[in-house]
Amino acid sequence: MLRRLAFGENEGIIMEQDCYWLHRDIVPEPAAEIGEVRFFSVADYSRQEAQAPGVIAILHKLQQEGFID
Repeated sequence: MLRRLAFGENEGIIMEQDCYWLHRDIVPEPAAEIGEVRFFSVADYSRQEAQAPGVIAILHKLQQEGFID
């Protein structure tokens, strides 16, 4: 479980996110509150003006575990 301050919400609101590996081939498609699906590197994300604490945390975890550079 990942817990961080919620991006774009009032101060003190905590976001909780469970993350899982999916073991099958799919083509991700945006739906509901997800407006866009896009792949990016840690370097790409670090150049974004707005950065969500949860995204930064999961990218660091994936790096630490050797799944991404």
